[in-house]
Amino acid sequence: GNLVDDNILITLEKPRWLIAAANMMVVIHVIGSYQIHAMPVFDMPATVLVKNLHFPPGLTLRLIAR
Repeated sequence: GNLVDDNILITLEKPRWLIAAANMMVVIHVIGSYQIHAMPVFDMPATVLVKNLHFPPGLTLRLIAR
C-alpha cells in the first residue's frame, strides 16, 4: 500500500537471503549498465590511438585503451 517506502529494499526485513539476493542483482545491473554507457568514452582514446598514432586496431589496443 501507500506505507511502503520508495525504495522497497529498505522496507523489507525478512527473509534476509532475499534482501541480499536483490541487492546483489542491483550491483550486477549497475556494473553491466556502466559498461554499456561508458563505451563512447572508451572509444574516444582508441580512435585517437588508431588515427593519430597509427596503432593497429585489435584486442591489444582495446586492452590498452580501456
